[in-house]
Amino acid sequence: MRSNRIAMICGLALAVGLVWAGAWTVPPSAREVLEAARVMWRGATFQASVALEVTRGGETTVYHLELWAEGEARALVRVLAPEDDAGSGYLLVGDELWYYAPALGRPIPLPAIALQEGLFGSGLDLDDVLRGTGAEDYDVTFSPDQPEDGYRLVLVPHPGAATVYGRLELSLRSDLALREVLYFDQRGRVVKTTRVSDFLEFPGRVLPQTITIEEASGDRTVVTYERLMVDVPLDPALFTVETLVER
Repeated sequence: MRSNRIAMICGLALAVGLVWAGAWTVPPSAREVLEAARVMWRGATFQASVALEVTRGGETTVYHLELWAEGEARALVRVLAPEDDAGSGYLLVGDELWYYAPALGRPIPLPAIALQEGLFGSGLDLDDVLRGTGAEDYDVTFSPDQPEDGYRLVLVPHPGAATVYGRLELSLRSDLALREVLYFDQRGRVVKTTRVSDFLEFPGRVLPQTITIEEASGDRTVVTYERLMVDVPLDPALFTVETLVER
């Protein structure tokens, strides 16, 4: 699953005290809001079973994935179905990314720009899946038209940042749960929209269960978290090339 990385879904470790808007004693900056939202999204560790429904050119394929992540530095994605793709997967450790498929017989290192490519032709970036929006690569400001019940942020990439987008606009609820992400090209046109629904509540955080990604071409991706656990113990050996090949 991957990438148009949302912000998806948004990179998304620990300081639960920052999660709620009411925790701030003074109005937060736009970057503080984004960082708090990212903390709530991912948590220290993250494990999920995911259904990825990809519609392209009127044809729909459903993929089933297993995902493990530790913060934004380490993540493993394994494809369970369909049969043709079963056993393939991605491993992210720091800035290093590998891809493995049984037909290849060995893991292949990928460049960082691969994080911006759609997984299985979907609207979901590997970055969405493996890390979330890399806030350090963007200047973050408040949109002039702020909603009364949340926040609207504008993210503009730094020169040379590994992204194909000209800017992102994120809409958050007052509890910092992600509502919507608009992706703009270099000419200021919306080329993709991500909307979140069916939220799941955990202690100190609210997470999406269903994410719908619609592209300007008419293609559509629906991500459903069928099983989702946060802050669970994960074996460090999970995030190795050996596990990517053997699991």
